[in-house]
Amino acid sequence: MRAEGERRMAEPGAITVAWAAADQTAAVLALLPELLDAEFLPPRFAVAHRAGAASELVGAAACLPVMRHGPSPGFRGLVRVLPGWQRRGVGRALVACLADEARAWEVPHLLPWQAVADGAASRFMQALGGRVDYTLHHFLIDKTVAVPMCARLVRRLRERGHVQPGCALLPLHQVPRAPVVALHAQAFNAGVQATASMLARELADPRVSALSFALWDNQTLAGYLLAGHAVDEHGDLPEVRFWASDPRLRGGWPAALLLEAFVRCASDLGGHTARYHCNTHARAPMNVARKCGARELEPTQGWVLDLGGPRS
Repeated sequence: MRAEGERRMAEPGAITVAWAAADQTAAVLALLPELLDAEFLPPRFAVAHRAGAASELVGAAACLPVMRHGPSPGFRGLVRVLPGWQRRGVGRALVACLADEARAWEVPHLLPWQAVADGAASRFMQALGGRVDYTLHHFLIDKTVAVPMCARLVRRLRERGHVQPGCALLPLHQVPRAPVVALHAQAFNAGVQATASMLARELADPRVSALSFALWDNQTLAGYLLAGHAVDEHGDLPEVRFWASDPRLRGGWPAALLLEAFVRCASDLGGHTARYHCNTHARAPMNVARKCGARELEPTQGWVLDLGGPRS
């Protein structure tokens, strides 16, 4: 599919896929509300509509031209097709638009907007020739188990001298923002400007601010934990959204102290359970989950499409 053209798909139900006109922006954002939380809106959107009826959108897609670094650097893309129009090639055509867009920037990979559980989205990525780039493990923490276990773990770490002296546990919003931004960008392969905007937005929520912490000695940030809220079949639960430690520090003590503060405060605020997730290779959070008796939920996977070189 040509990036600047449009294409009518095969019957049944002829569909045109093209770049959106300016007056279609509101309809696109209704289909892709996740874009409203992005650092900025993509310069253009791909849309799918009934042939000859541009106002009747059945799908939309966009990629954000911000390089996400890591094992497979690339742009994040977001695609959505209305249920009644799925499995007709509409999603594949929209992804082709985004792939052409990324190739025009000489970007080697196209990444989904977020990690997904095994299901329709993962099968779609597999059908496109995608591969799994990383796995996220999700845990449910019960306060009756986690609070005393976290307290014992932190007490042992202190008794054995593993906790760096002079490092204070503080509310995250009280710590200078620059070192938090730098650690987050390093740990999660994120852009500095996007990270700063995200932290400002999230910490403006009193619920998030009350459960977010950092370890700071007035010069060095040992680690931080940014809370959030997850709404799923388990209810509206506080969650550990981002959790990172200075990679130069050994022993996992920053991760343990930060999680203990989060669990204790969540419990004090009346919560019975909380959740968090971490990458398979995040050894300290995985070890803390094991030691605190966290219950593992269904993992999610981050997929990637290898784009190769630009098309001729």
